[in-house]
Amino acid sequence: MKSSFVDIPDVAKVNICRYLKAVDLVNISLSSKLNFSKSVIGQAVRIQCDEEYSSVLSGKGSIEYSPRILYVAEVKLILCAVSSPQPLSGYGYWISSSWLSNSKKYFDAVQLPDLNEKKKGPGKGKKAQLMKIRQRRGSDCLPPWPDMNAEITCPHGNLSMNKCPRAKRRVVDKSSWQVLRRFYPQGSQFKTSTTLECPVCSEIQTNAKQTELQRLEEEKRSRQGEMQGVLCALSTRKTGVPSSCIYFRGPLDEATDRHNMPLKPGIYHLAPKAWLKIWRQFIKDPSLPSLPPLDCTGLLCAAHGLVIIPPHVDEYLYHGRKHLLQGLGEYPGIMYEILSGEEWDALQSSYGSPDFSVRFSCDGIDQIQW
Repeated sequence: MKSSFVDIPDVAKVNICRYLKAVDLVNISLSSKLNFSKSVIGQAVRIQCDEEYSSVLSGKGSIEYSPRILYVAEVKLILCAVSSPQPLSGYGYWISSSWLSNSKKYFDAVQLPDLNEKKKGPGKGKKAQLMKIRQRRGSDCLPPWPDMNAEITCPHGNLSMNKCPRAKRRVVDKSSWQVLRRFYPQGSQFKTSTTLECPVCSEIQTNAKQTELQRLEEEKRSRQGEMQGVLCALSTRKTGVPSSCIYFRGPLDEATDRHNMPLKPGIYHLAPKAWLKIWRQFIKDPSLPSLPPLDCTGLLCAAHGLVIIPPHVDEYLYHGRKHLLQGLGEYPGIMYEILSGEEWDALQSSYGSPDFSVRFSCDGIDQIQW
């Protein structure tokens, strides 16, 4: 005589169901109400609640044991696990920080029924407001993905480097890890006391750093190789004026109410101090990818198309200002430096000519032509 599943004693069915989760109990109760009666499901839920979920269901009084109650207990237990602090000893298991953060927001926003109270209308008060805030915070969170450590597992199946993008991790204690592992069994397990970062990834990262350092060193030598003699002096200049072109400024000429020219006879150009600052950083720091084009259009009047002489340059050339860049305080406009003709030609040769430039000629006495 053939036996069927119906002939199995209820005690055996209860022992089978006691290892199932709430969603599994709901599925089997819907698929076979004859084999898995409400009484069998209730007994299995009661055993699980008494043995595994007593800490989160304590003090609930008399309740009807059903998959709904088991689901409440499971959510509360998971929420306790993801909210647990890091162990002070540092021993435990590595877990993805992003997975942990997403899971906490998701389960924190789940609205669970009160097991002691009967159904009521819409909640009011501080507790209801707090629940609405939690739901808003978790409204954009996805359900936790099955593999808790997918983001901290490298392509070789080992613990990824902590400095890798989206590979942040933290430690959870053994009990919290076992709870989470029960509901999310997929993926790798990394124990802090025995797990090291992937040696293959570490070697690749070390080689990549060495290659990058060599490339930056070669780029630095290449940029400094483009420096000519006049550009070397320009790269370290802080006064804004070529020292080899400075004249000794004489006393004030009472007839013209002007000082003698501070520059030797020659042709000079104006360049923005901000661009020169970037250029000086560019030739010293090979990690900067590119240099912006030289732009002198700030010296051009947008309304009339005429050249605007910067006030601090005008004071330096005509009105006895001792230093071009010092003592400007909170200067409202764009500051410019004075370049000799050789320095300007060297910049154009190495970095290209600007669309607009301003130069002036000085006779060394009292005449300047723009």
